[in-house]
Amino acid sequence: MRWTIRKKLMAGFGLALAILIIMGAVSYRSMVTLLETATWLTHTHEVLTKLESVISLMKDVETGQRGYLITGEARYLEPYDTAISEVERVYEEVKDLTRDNPVQQRRLDLVMPLIEKKFAELRETIELRKGVGFEAALEVVMTNRGKTIMDDIRVVIGAMKEEERRLLSDRTVAAQANARNTQVVILVSTVGAFFLLLVVTGAIARSITGRISEIAGVAKRIAQGDTDQTIPPSPTQDEIADLAQAFNIMTVKRRQVEKELQESEQRFRLMVSEVKDYAIIMLDPSGRVKSWNEGAQHIKGYAAKEILGDHFSRFFSAEENEAGKPAEMLRVAALEGRFEDEGWRVREDGTQFSANVILTALRDRNGVLVGFSKVTRDITARK
Repeated sequence: MRWTIRKKLMAGFGLALAILIIMGAVSYRSMVTLLETATWLTHTHEVLTKLESVISLMKDVETGQRGYLITGEARYLEPYDTAISEVERVYEEVKDLTRDNPVQQRRLDLVMPLIEKKFAELRETIELRKGVGFEAALEVVMTNRGKTIMDDIRVVIGAMKEEERRLLSDRTVAAQANARNTQVVILVSTVGAFFLLLVVTGAIARSITGRISEIAGVAKRIAQGDTDQTIPPSPTQDEIADLAQAFNIMTVKRRQVEKELQESEQRFRLMVSEVKDYAIIMLDPSGRVKSWNEGAQHIKGYAAKEILGDHFSRFFSAEENEAGKPAEMLRVAALEGRFEDEGWRVREDGTQFSANVILTALRDRNGVLVGFSKVTRDITARK
C-alpha cells in the first residue's frame, strides 16, 4: 500500500481527533457537573438571602407599628404597609426556591400561619390605637403575645437557615472537588493531545521536510538569479516528487518565457532606438528622463548623455515653465492616464519647433505609478 502524504496526515490527525473527541467529552461532562454545582451554590445563597429578608421585613412591620402606636401619625404606617406586601412576596419566592426540598417546604408551612398571627396581632394594636387610644394598644403589647409569635418565627426560620448552611457546606465541598477534577481532566487532555500531535507532526515532518527544504533551497537560488537550477529526481513516488517535477517544468518554462521576453524587449528597444521621426522617451514619476532614442536626438538636438537624468521641463520655454505647464501635464496624465498637447518646444540650440506631444502614465500590476512614456512629433511643417 502506497502511503501518500495525504494518507499519513489523515491517519495521524484522525487518531489525534479521536482522542481529542474522547477527552473533550470527558472535559465537557466535568464542566457540566461543575456548572451544576455552582448553580446549586448560587441557589443556596439566594435562599439564605430570602430567609434573611423575611426576618428583616418582619422587623420593618414591627417598626412601623411601634412608630404609629407612639405618635398616632399615619405616616408611620407606610413602612408597615410596604413590608406586609413584601413579606408575602418573599415568602412565595422562598417556597418556589425550596420546592425540591420537602423538609424546607414543611417548615415553610409552619411559618406562614405564624406570620399571619403576627400580622393579626399588629393590626389589633393599630386598630386599638386608632379607636380607643394608646393605653389600650399598650396593654396588648405588654402581653408579649407578639414577641412570642416573633420568637417562634425566628426559630423556624433559623432551622431553615441551618439546613441551607448545611447544604451550602456540602455543595461547596462538592464544587471544590469538581473544580479539581475538571482541572485535572483539562490538563491531562491538553497534554495528551499536544503530545500526540507532536509525535504525529514529527513523524510526518521527518518524512517530507528534507525534500521540501531541498525544493526551497532551489527556489531561493532561482530567486537570487540562478535560473539554471533544477531539483534532482526524488527516490520516492509521492506528492513531494510530483511537486518537484512540476517545479522543474515550471522552471524550464519560466526560462523560456524570460528568454522570449528578453528577445522581445531587445527587438522593441532596437525598433524604438531606430525611429527618427518620433522622439520616444521614458520619464520617471517625477518627470526625469530615463531613456532617449535616436528620434529624440534628431528632433530635440540632445545626445543621450546630455539629457539622461534631467527633467523634461528643459524642452519648454521659460514662460511655460513659469506657468507650471510641465507639472500640470504630469498631473493630468497621472490622473487621467493620458495627456495630449500641441505647442512650441525648445531644442538644445535654443530654437523652437511646433510639437505634438502624447504623455501616457505607466503603472505596475498594482496600479502604482512607475513613470511616463512621452512621444513627440515635429509638426512645424504644418504651421
